[in-house]
Amino acid sequence: TKDLIAILDQFEIPATHFLIGNNIKKYPDMAKEYVNRGDYIGMHSMSHDYNRLYKKGKIVEEVMETQQLIKEQVNILPTLFRCPYGSSPGLNKKLRDQAAHAGLKMWDWTIDSKDWKLQENPSKIKGEILKQLNGSEEIILIHEKKGTIEALPGIIKSIKEAGYEFER
Repeated sequence: TKDLIAILDQFEIPATHFLIGNNIKKYPDMAKEYVNRGDYIGMHSMSHDYNRLYKKGKIVEEVMETQQLIKEQVNILPTLFRCPYGSSPGLNKKLRDQAAHAGLKMWDWTIDSKDWKLQENPSKIKGEILKQLNGSEEIILIHEKKGTIEALPGIIKSIKEAGYEFER
């Protein structure tokens, strides 16, 4: 978290962070650090377990549990969540309806950096993002991992050079 925040601060980049509830329990200051820099935090389930979330239909339950942990940590009740593994195909109509009924709003990405599988090659992470960067507005999925953090300054510079601005 500290390395990520340092890079975001260096380039004056706002961000939105989707937190896993079990990580909030392990690192209770994480949410505070993001909120203190003015970033938005949302939910990303408790477990990140595909079978439990989608096949057993527990995603809304886990997102709501994560929401309560965030409230306990920073006194904010976010409504935005990002589905582990993306919303398709796991988030069926029944689960979408449950999320809407609970007052939750789902967020997906337009660019998958594939950093979840390219950690050993930071330049490929950057290349994957730049290859997909073509819309007027893009939402880039990255994870707080060593290879991604290493690639991030170059990613930010290239995105800015392409004429994009960063928003939360």
